[in-house]
Amino acid sequence: MMTLANRLASLIILLLLSCSSPEKNLVTINGNTMGTTYTVKFFPKTNNPEEIEENYILIEKILKDINQQMSTYIPTSEISTFNQSESTDWFFISEDFYKVLERSFKYYDLSNGQYDITIMPLVNLWGFGPDIFESPPSETMIDSVKAFIGQDLIEVDKEKYEERF
Repeated sequence: MMTLANRLASLIILLLLSCSSPEKNLVTINGNTMGTTYTVKFFPKTNNPEEIEENYILIEKILKDINQQMSTYIPTSEISTFNQSESTDWFFISEDFYKVLERSFKYYDLSNGQYDITIMPLVNLWGFGPDIFESPPSETMIDSVKAFIGQDLIEVDKEKYEERF
């Protein structure tokens, strides 16, 4: 069965094949990812439909890779594996995950700790995550969760990371 994205790519290829002008045409590639949609527009180097298809495949691969690293909705993603770990042992992360983590520390510092990537347990407690919300949490529940969150609890060993990459 052909997916919507594959049908769109096929449609784009057919449209390009029907163009007889030697000028380059603006190409639009659309798709679904991460619970939303994306649109990429570009002028191809040539009017070769294979170039368009290659770009479509590359875009899809990049988005799939990002999802496999950063999606909290994919239980086997890198970030989900990290979040589910109960160990305090060092956890090796990919280069992209490292860059996102490093940037998050910048925003954590700039906001005096208001931007905090460890907040999900508190978000869940208030019913904004996947957990079922029955009633507002008690102060005791909030305090117990707050004891285990805080971006300042995450350590990054830059030397170990740099050795790997």
